[in-house]
Amino acid sequence: MESGKKSSGAAGATTLERARGHWLQAGESLALAEKMLAGGAALDCCFMSVQAASNALVALGLPTGRYVLPAHSPVALAEECLAALGQAGENEEKEGNPPLAGLTELEKLPEACRALEEVAGLSPFGLARDEKVEAALAPRALEGAARVLDMVGRFLAANAGRFFTP
Repeated sequence: MESGKKSSGAAGATTLERARGHWLQAGESLALAEKMLAGGAALDCCFMSVQAASNALVALGLPTGRYVLPAHSPVALAEECLAALGQAGENEEKEGNPPLAGLTELEKLPEACRALEEVAGLSPFGLARDEKVEAALAPRALEGAARVLDMVGRFLAANAGRFFTP
């Protein structure tokens, strides 16, 4: 993994420091999405849910050396992270290290991101906003984001010596 490698972003922070920053932001975004849903701001909840899941996935992908990750699609981001982790796991095993723990469960990440994909079609600036659609989608988006954070958190905890401790 890329534990001590310096990156050009975040004032020279190491890759793991940047990944941890994304992880912390993911948790804050999820908490904010929950508050938004409770306050009746369904569309805001949807977008903050996407933000939470995306930050968690970036936290997962950065330590593999993937610095350019797709931001347009939560499913594509999840699939890219899975591919990167698969390759990283193979490299680790070739070097005689034990396999990464929890990769099988992470294969469910794209499915957890499906409701988040629907959010991409919503627009806060659209003339034809449908608040009923937004209200129906918000709990699903929040649930999807929570599932992503749960899966990523368990994976990071199981592989703390190779990534960072969530």
